[in-house]
Amino acid sequence: MAMQLSAIRSEVPDRRCHGPGFRVRAAMHTNPGGRPHNEDSAYVDPEHRFFIVADGIGGHEAGEVASALAVEVVRDRLSAAQPELARLEAMPRDQHRHAVSAILECAVRGAHYEVGRQGGRTRLRRKMGTTLDVVLLSGGAAFIAHVGDSRVYRVRDRSIEQLTQDHTMAVAMVAGGAMSREQALTSSMRTVLSNAIGVSPQVRVELVHVPLEARDVLLLCTDGLYDYFEPYELARRLSGREPELSVRELVYGAVTRGGHDNITGVVVEAIGGDERGARG
Repeated sequence: MAMQLSAIRSEVPDRRCHGPGFRVRAAMHTNPGGRPHNEDSAYVDPEHRFFIVADGIGGHEAGEVASALAVEVVRDRLSAAQPELARLEAMPRDQHRHAVSAILECAVRGAHYEVGRQGGRTRLRRKMGTTLDVVLLSGGAAFIAHVGDSRVYRVRDRSIEQLTQDHTMAVAMVAGGAMSREQALTSSMRTVLSNAIGVSPQVRVELVHVPLEARDVLLLCTDGLYDYFEPYELARRLSGREPELSVRELVYGAVTRGGHDNITGVVVEAIGGDERGARG
């Protein structure tokens, strides 16, 4: 099964990023928070080609199964696709972008199918599902596939940008004019998913493509982490630090501020070819 972490951390050494002049450092950390079980799953590819975070739903052990299965399917499919992804880097930019996005979306839809199929086998797992965020590095850019309300952020020059949109009923109601943005911040609909892996026959995969620059930092995280920080705090804690220090500080910061939910983060830093240490 996929790597499902509980109150442990993992850091992997610098690897070459798929793009000119970049190397990548990454670290992940998770904690069950106030829950008896950790239903989050995460994976950092040893070669730093892709990164995954999933937050399971469904109660009992179903959430743990759903998130681990989704991560496993995406991991296996993207690992198998690496020869093809390597060949695609020689293509013109637009063709490369469309082809890589298609591979990424196919992997996520495969996870959706498998979680839904497994969920139909027993009564206790019938409603299991998971959020899913995947970052794939190729051609000096980050390709993101997003389902649910986990998030991907990018920090550049100490400014933070949320690259994904929460797939919740509150966001849908704001878009439809039934609720203001201010009301959505405290609404009970803020935690009700409108889109998830494995729950309904259809899934909407949000695809994002962003070029990377040296010193950019990406954060993949579950709601158990970002719920406890303002965006400016995330930017400050992610700027000029080793990924391992950043992700540990964020996870344990969420624990000390209440930590009602499982808490998981993956921090990915693009660094110049000769850069090694953290910068202040």
